Amino acid sequence: MDMNIDFRALAEAYFTGNISPEDECRLFAFITENTENETQFRAYEEAWRKKSSDVSTRAAWEKLKSNMQISESVVIPFTPKRHIPWMSVAAAVAVLLVAVSGIFFWQKREEASQHRYVFEVAYGGKGQITLSDGTKVWLNAGSTLSYGSDFNKKREVELNGEGYFEVTKKNGKPFVVRSGDYELTVLGTKFDLSAYPDEKLITAALVEGSVRVECSNEVRHMTPDQTLSFDKKKEEFVELDALAEQSCAWKENNIEYDNIAMSDLFSKLNRKFNVDIRVNSEQILNEEVRVSFRNNENVDEILSALKELVPMQVERQGNTITIN
Repeated sequence: MDMNIDFRALAEAYFTGNISPEDECRLFAFITENTENETQFRAYEEAWRKKSSDVSTRAAWEKLKSNMQISESVVIPFTPKRHIPWMSVAAAVAVLLVAVSGIFFWQKREEASQHRYVFEVAYGGKGQITLSDGTKVWLNAGSTLSYGSDFNKKREVELNGEGYFEVTKKNGKPFVVRSGDYELTVLGTKFDLSAYPDEKLITAALVEGSVRVECSNEVRHMTPDQTLSFDKKKEEFVELDALAEQSCAWKENNIEYDNIAMSDLFSKLNRKFNVDIRVNSEQILNEEVRVSFRNNENVDEILSALKELVPMQVERQGNTITIN
């Protein structure tokens, strides 16, 4: 790396989310050059956190540690025992954001015989990354995206949660998204995939292009503006009468669903607002509703509106909300 570059300035720009993609690549290249550079980076990180007087920033750090159950030392970990290929690191365009969009971070894990790069978004946040092939991914709250060090040869990623993808065409190479036994394959397209483990359905919404989805040995092909769900309990596909843009509404901080189970809606509200909704009625959980919230309503306003659709009593203490 060019030693004329102000490493401290780049590091601080990274911490505050004001770094350009080009400078970010240079920063990561420098960090992974040797263990001394990594140690220096960690020192800058610690100094930045100590001098920060922004209460919301410190609160966000605490929320991240609580939600993800990790220590601060792994928020931006670099393992010195093995060099990370420059292109792989440059692809990890995951600026640490401590803002209204929440905290978004990446880490490198040893899994099986290869490295895996893992991107995670805490409850109450969102994040956006650009992969090395140019594919852009937006991750919703409580989501994880990972891929192997061989991504440039085999474009395969693992999703746990929800992501909106704008996939770049790459010399005829397919792009594969997996979530457990569910597999979605495309060449170049725009789609949303929601695959949270605590929800009944895995839902794909195709905005542009075409995709092939497979689960439990059943294969379906989707066309633009089609929304297709897989019922994990019944192990079958179900085509939904809903516009694809509704599934992508979360990108603009909106909430729009046709015939969503209250149990799934509560799960989404938990993640979006970082609350703990506890429901003591199976009947309420099994109700299905149609909702549309486009005015940045808070969780209290949303629950108040839901009471008009489904009779229920709501009590709140801090972040814990009890529904009867």
